[in-house]
Amino acid sequence: MDDRPGRRRARLPLLLALSAALLPACKSDPAPAGAGPASTASAAAGAKAAAPADEATAFSKSAKALGYLPAETLALAVTADPGDLARRLGRDAVVKAIPELYAKAATEVREHTGTDLLDPDRWPDIGVDPHGPAGTFFLGARDSGGFFFSYLAEEKLVGMLKKVGGDRVEVRTVGDAKLVGPPRRDPVLVLRGGVGFIVVGRRLWAEAWAHEIAGMTPERSLAQDAEFLQATKALRFGRDASGFVATQRIGDFVIDAISRQEGAAVLDRFIEAARQRGDEESVAEFMERKERKGRARDRIAAGAIKAIIIGGMGPLTLGARVEDDVVRVRLDMGLGEGALPRRVLLAGGEASPLAALAGPDHLFLLGGHVNVDGAIGLIRSVALAVGEADDLERDRRRFEEEMGFDPEAGLLRALDGKVGFALVEQDPKAQDEKRLGMVAYGGVANAAALDKSLAAMAEHRELKGLFSAVPGGYRLSPPDWHAVEIRTGARLTITTDLAALERKTTDGMAAALSALLTQPGLSALGALDIARVVKLTMLRGGDWEPPMPELQSDTPEAQAALKAWQAIQDELTANRKAREASAAEIVDRMISPLGHLAAAARLTEHGLEIEGGFFMRQSTVPQAMASLAREAAAMEAMQREANRKSEDLYRRLGEARERLQAADGPTKAIRDEAIIDDDDGKDAPAPRDEPPSDDKME
Repeated sequence: MDDRPGRRRARLPLLLALSAALLPACKSDPAPAGAGPASTASAAAGAKAAAPADEATAFSKSAKALGYLPAETLALAVTADPGDLARRLGRDAVVKAIPELYAKAATEVREHTGTDLLDPDRWPDIGVDPHGPAGTFFLGARDSGGFFFSYLAEEKLVGMLKKVGGDRVEVRTVGDAKLVGPPRRDPVLVLRGGVGFIVVGRRLWAEAWAHEIAGMTPERSLAQDAEFLQATKALRFGRDASGFVATQRIGDFVIDAISRQEGAAVLDRFIEAARQRGDEESVAEFMERKERKGRARDRIAAGAIKAIIIGGMGPLTLGARVEDDVVRVRLDMGLGEGALPRRVLLAGGEASPLAALAGPDHLFLLGGHVNVDGAIGLIRSVALAVGEADDLERDRRRFEEEMGFDPEAGLLRALDGKVGFALVEQDPKAQDEKRLGMVAYGGVANAAALDKSLAAMAEHRELKGLFSAVPGGYRLSPPDWHAVEIRTGARLTITTDLAALERKTTDGMAAALSALLTQPGLSALGALDIARVVKLTMLRGGDWEPPMPELQSDTPEAQAALKAWQAIQDELTANRKAREASAAEIVDRMISPLGHLAAAARLTEHGLEIEGGFFMRQSTVPQAMASLAREAAAMEAMQREANRKSEDLYRRLGEARERLQAADGPTKAIRDEAIIDDDDGKDAPAPRDEPPSDDKME
């Protein structure tokens, strides 16, 4: 790609126009007041609200687009009405949160396209339908895929693109479709029957797929693909968005990528189509790909792993619905008898205690009802497929000889498979590893075997002082962390906070989230507290400081110059710390409305049903989106001002360095181009005043 500034500027308006015409950005309703956290007492109401209702899905309104996509489509996500979806997500709230930035962006887009495409009410000005189906698709080979949208007037759309792109925009007629864009370039825009497809892919692949879409016949399309129809016919949830993933075809795509060999069926079609239109360059490209033998050994190994991991799995369908304080999602996958989830999971019984044990201060939790025999069998199957079965068995025997018990029989099979783990924020004031704690549990199937194994560990010479028996159980005492308490009985519990064992309710957790995680009959469940994780992991500047110069002389002039240099360095340090503090405050405000990503899975006679979503914390979805936009703008403004100060301080620091060198001569710590020897005798640059580049915000 040509990255010269002039070329980038010429391409920017076209990309802006296409992006603005595709991204849903419609107006929102006024945001209602935020809903605070609720206790288990109100969970029943949340559970009732969470029950999926029959509704028209986005797929049911996208038949025309599906009729133009090839049956080989690997994945697809569709919204039936991008304008309405963006309204639910809070477009108006975002605009009101950043009025100046929005006005500036809208003006730039208007200058290039003649209308404000950031306002979906203006999309019809260029012929795009803000309330027609739109989506994204993935075709696989050579990173091919793209986006589609609905249009109202082909002439208006092509006219706008020619205004933006000038002579670079060519229009070619292929059957009843038009291909818009430079030939043999990425992307290619296909206009056909009221649906526009922006097709991307490496080199000639975008052009080839564009011709496929332009000439697609109903019997070869995704709309009539038996697997797609079977998977989506029962989908009853997904008013705002629907999705489809061809699990087995995705697996084949991965195998092709690993072995560097594309499937022959698609290549044969591409070759024939290229020959018919006289495109010899494409014929040569696709013939070369077809004749490539690939790496057979890698293909065999990848095929074995595929059979283990996704064998027996049907396509995955997805439906999404935006509600006041949650983006709710449901996924369904058909499963054959030997499919992985059926081998390693069991249908749940009573509700999991994990949400109560974890409490409201967890970072993430993961649990479920595991088929212990199936999980052990999976480990052995994978080890066999990758040629490490002998190593696995050797390690098991070595452990048994060393510890005095079989890890499978004495630990894994001593549990009944009802397990869970949570990482929690135990001490928010701590600044080291002790800020975090944990709690885990497992149902006990063989108490005698488990107690025997734990007792053997407590008596082992290598674990003295680290693992020991205590009244009521055992204790693990890592040197730099909390003591880990282990209690046995009907349930094995492992925790850094014994108070967790007393929690029986989910008080402090949002009602909808609690209802999701405490349902009976779950096979697996998980949750991630987005805000808490971001706060604990966000990047901050280090404590790097340039070394204090070592003066060669003790003259008053040198001392005064050194003092001046240090004063400026102190200002730089203060500026850095102020910037870090401001960034922390902004990030805290930005993410505080965000809550949990959570999901709960259930094995059924048909397959696997997963329900979950993105649950806000004391906020509605529009309010959370507005907070993200507003604080992102505040972060950008703060960084710009901090960088301006830093640049001025670095300029002054350089001037102070020159004065110091003039007063003292080359010092031991500050030299412009001096070279010193490191411990190995190799040349290395001398230490400089300027901190590492990642300390500066671009």
